[in-house]
Parts: sequence; C-alpha cells; structure tokens
Amino acid sequence: MTTEKRKQNAFNPTAALMAGLPLAFIAGLFVGYQLWAAPNVEADLSANTPQRYEIPISDDDPTLGPEDASVTIIEFSDYECPYCRTYHENTFDAILSAYGDQIRYVFKDLPLNSIHPNASPAANAAHCAQEQDAFWEFHDLLFSMQAGLNRDAYLTYAGLLDLEMSIFEDCLDEGRYLDIVNEDINVLVQINAPISTPTFFINGQYLAGAQPFSEFARLIEAELEAAN
Repeated sequence: MTTEKRKQNAFNPTAALMAGLPLAFIAGLFVGYQLWAAPNVEADLSANTPQRYEIPISDDDPTLGPEDASVTIIEFSDYECPYCRTYHENTFDAILSAYGDQIRYVFKDLPLNSIHPNASPAANAAHCAQEQDAFWEFHDLLFSMQAGLNRDAYLTYAGLLDLEMSIFEDCLDEGRYLDIVNEDINVLVQINAPISTPTFFINGQYLAGAQPFSEFARLIEAELEAAN
C-alpha cells in the first residue's frame, strides 16, 4: 500500500493529530492488556496443557492390546476413505510393531455416507467377521481393496479367512451392525470435534489426518514418559 507524499515545509495540525492517534491507541492497548492479563496468568499457563477428550469405549469396539496399557489410541475411520487407507498402509502396522503391548488400540467406525456409499456396508461386514473373532484380519483385507468393497468382495474376504459362510451371510444381508456402525459419529458431535477421517485420540489428545509414524511416536513417547 502507498501513501501520497506530504509537503515537508508546512505544518498541518490535523495531520499531526492523526499521526499521534495510533501511538495513543497502542499505549491504550498495552495498558489494557496489562490490566486484563495480570489475573489470567494461571489460565494462560493452563492453555499450554493439551486438551484431552473422554472417548467412551464400548463392548462392540474392536481392540488390540491390554486394557491397562499406559497409552490408548482410538481411531475413527472409514473403509472407503483414501486417507484412512494411506494411514493403514504406512503407519498402523508400524505403531503396533514399535509399541506392542505398551498401547491399547481401539477402532471406531466413522463412515462418511454422503460421499462413501460403501463405507457402512463394509463396516457392517467387518463386525460380522468380528462375530467369528476375525475382525482385524477382515479389517486388513478391506483396506487392501484386493476385491473392492461390495457384497461379493465381503464374501471373498470371508472365504479367505475360512469363516462360517452361512453365519456370515445372514449377518451381512440383515445389516446386523449398521446401527452400531453409524452411532460412533455421535461421539465426535458431542465433543464438538471435526467430522473427518481418519481421526485419532491418543490418551484423549486429538490428532487428525493420515499423519506419519513420527507424529504418533512423538505423542506416544511423551505419554509413556509421563506414565513412568
């Protein structure tokens, strides 16, 4: 932004007054800040503490690792989300390999049905596999996209895992877990968190997106250190 050059051999009282106003305004802000900030030092310090959310874990949520682990990671995910798949391919196994039984890992469904029509049926299929203790294996096959995401694909994956097909098909066709699958979104709504996938909570600390392993490791290590 440019300003018009002023004449240097004439005194303009109006201009002088206007030039002084910003300084007076800044001085006023400074005094106001001091008066406002003094009683809020404790609040400012507490703002440096990461916010933690209480995320309920239900009996229907698939989990890995011990319940009393020092670190709990909760993932909200969508089987048709490309970023969720990226995370699964690049980071999920690395976390489990690096931290093993030091963490408890919890999976929650967050199907974005408006843009991912196959997400809820895929999640329902995974819960049908969970009935036969094969959730995590089925979950891996869904993210692999070897056969896609459709009814024939779910039957293919079930066959690869040697599931009892009649039981699996009955569960699949009646949409037995669709209500449960679509309930987890309410958890994020209640805490006013953004609805995006994937979303994670590491001991209640919010983390969004297909973050690299290093970002998860940073938070996990800090939590393990605090626990010890």
